[in-house]
Amino acid sequence: MMSGERVLMSNLTIVEVEACDAGSYTCVAENEVATVNQTGSLSVLVPPTVTFPPDGHTFYTNEFTPAVFQCTATGIPAPEISWYRNGTVLNNSTDARVTLSMVATDGGNVYQVNRSLTLDNATDSDSGNYTCVADN
Repeated sequence: MMSGERVLMSNLTIVEVEACDAGSYTCVAENEVATVNQTGSLSVLVPPTVTFPPDGHTFYTNEFTPAVFQCTATGIPAPEISWYRNGTVLNNSTDARVTLSMVATDGGNVYQVNRSLTLDNATDSDSGNYTCVADN
């Protein structure tokens, strides 16, 4: 900067940022000599929220039939969903009767992830507290 030059500053403030505010923003400065611009991008992170099932929901099934639990979570980036039974993580390799499947969709910036837990031929020994946890 040369002596005697004036510097003008400008700020862009977005109050209560939302996922839809993500994108590219360009600052343009111009005078009679030239026009210049600088572009930057804004990524908005959204903590995961479990939207289904409701907290404390109780599921019932008949013995020797499949028990199917659904868990839906939203967030940015796409949440990872894990299922727990009585505090122990469940996965396909620890119990042959457990099937986990997951689908993630981009719902217009916010990802929605659905992960189901299926217990084939549920028995009384499958009773317990099942919890889905979403992390991103």
